[in-house]
Amino acid sequence: MSPECGLSGETRANYSIRIHPHHTFSLDKFSEAPGALELVLLLSGIKSKGTAGLIDSSQSSIGATSASLGVNWYLNDQAWMQLLYER
Repeated sequence: MSPECGLSGETRANYSIRIHPHHTFSLDKFSEAPGALELVLLLSGIKSKGTAGLIDSSQSSIGATSASLGVNWYLNDQAWMQLLYER
């Protein structure tokens, strides 16, 4: 599951499609051309249904989950920066 939120107005149908900024980043005109910002939440998990006798299930984990919160900054169509916090 990975919902996206374009903070600068850009949208996309799914996560595999690249965002194209409405205004390509320009250091000289940052207030007019900041690129595109996106807030991202990633959730994932895995569970083991059985160990087939390979490990002692009373001493091992049978699953794991993780969550990430991040910001993507798309400078132009070819470059972006990403900041993620994962737990």
